Amino acid sequence: MSQPRETRPRPEYAAPQRVSASIAASTDNHLEVDGATKSFGGTQVLKGVNLAVAKGGTTAIVGPSGSGKTTLLRLIAGFEAPDAGSISLNGQLVAGGGTWTPAHRRQVGYVAQDGALFPHLSVGQNVAFGLGRHGRAASARVAELLEMVSMDPAYAKRRPNQLSGGQQQRVALARALAREPELMLLDEPFSALDAGLRTATRRAVAKTLTAAGVTTILVTHDQAEALSFADQVAVMRDGRLAQIGNPFVVYTRPADQATAEFLGDAVILEAWMEGTLATCSLGGIPVRRPPAQGRVRLMLRPEQIRIAEDGPIRGVVVDTDYFGPETTVRIQLAPLTPDPRRPPDPHQPKGGEIISIRHWNAMLARPGNELSLRVVGEGVAFPFA
Repeated sequence: MSQPRETRPRPEYAAPQRVSASIAASTDNHLEVDGATKSFGGTQVLKGVNLAVAKGGTTAIVGPSGSGKTTLLRLIAGFEAPDAGSISLNGQLVAGGGTWTPAHRRQVGYVAQDGALFPHLSVGQNVAFGLGRHGRAASARVAELLEMVSMDPAYAKRRPNQLSGGQQQRVALARALAREPELMLLDEPFSALDAGLRTATRRAVAKTLTAAGVTTILVTHDQAEALSFADQVAVMRDGRLAQIGNPFVVYTRPADQATAEFLGDAVILEAWMEGTLATCSLGGIPVRRPPAQGRVRLMLRPEQIRIAEDGPIRGVVVDTDYFGPETTVRIQLAPLTPDPRRPPDPHQPKGGEIISIRHWNAMLARPGNELSLRVVGEGVAFPFA
C-alpha cells in the first residue's frame, strides 16, 4: 500500500523509532517534540529534547552559543532529521517512527539571522518569491504583506542593499508570511541590529505575528529579548531544556542556579534553611517550597534589594558603575553574628559577602558610604553543592 506524499520515508529511518501515543494523537498543541536527539560528527548536540507549543502561542528558546538552539529549530523546520525521537505538527507526525515530511510540506516559515534576501531581486520580487503567482494579483498581495510588516508598499521597487537592517528583516518576515505558514521560526533575527532598532523591529514583528495568529518560535541568546517577546520561555543548556514556563515564573523561580544566573543578574548567598525561612546576610528571607533544610544557596534578583532609610540590613559601598538612568552598586554586607544559644557549626553561613544591586541615585551610593537595605519578596533556594 503506497504512503501519502506527505509521509514518505527517508533512508535514515530504516530502524523505526517507537513513538509515544500521546505525541502521535495530541491535537491540543501546534508543535510537540518528543525525545529528539541529534549528533554531528560524533558530537551529540541534542540530548532528548521535549517541547510543546500551543496553537497561536509564542515560545522563545534561549541559551548560550552551542547549546543546541538552532539545531532544534532546523529539526522542527525539516532541514535536518532527528537521530531519535519524534516531531508532530497539529497532531500529525512529521518526523520519527519511519515518517518524514519534507520542509516544503510542513507549513512552516523560517526567518534567518541575516534575513537571507536575494540581493539580485527587488523587495517586491523577494516577497513574491513564495507566492506562486504573477501579475496584478501578486503585486496586490506584495503590497498587503509589506503593509502587514509596517512598510510602505513603495519599498517594493527597492533592492535589499537600499534598506536598513531592520527593514531587511521585515522584508524577510513578509516573504516568510507570503506562504501563509501556520508556524513561524525566527532564528536570532534581531541580533545584527543596534539596540534601538532591535527593540522597534522586535515589537513590530511580534505585533504582526500575533495579529496573523501564527504560532511562533524565537531562538535567541538575549535573555531580555526572550522574556519580553514570548508567552513561554524554554531555557536550553548543553543540548537539553533546563526549564520551560511562563517568563515571569522562569525568571523569578528558576529551576537551578545555572538557569538563574543565565537569565539575568542574580545575588547568590549562603543561607541556612529552617522551615520556609532562609537566614543569610540579608536577614530572614521567606522561600516558597524549599528543596532542602539546613545549608542552601539562596537566590535573589538585584531589584529585590532596595536602599531604604529604615532598612534592617547594613552594608558599605565598595564601588559603583554608572549607566545613566541607573547605577550598579557593589556592597559589602556585614558578617553574621553567631547565635550564642547554639553550638558552633562550620556549615552555618558566615556572611560578609559582596553583592551587586541597582539604584537610580549615583550620589547616594558613593564608595565608603554605609547604606540601609531592605529585601522585597521571596527568595529561591537551591541545594548546597
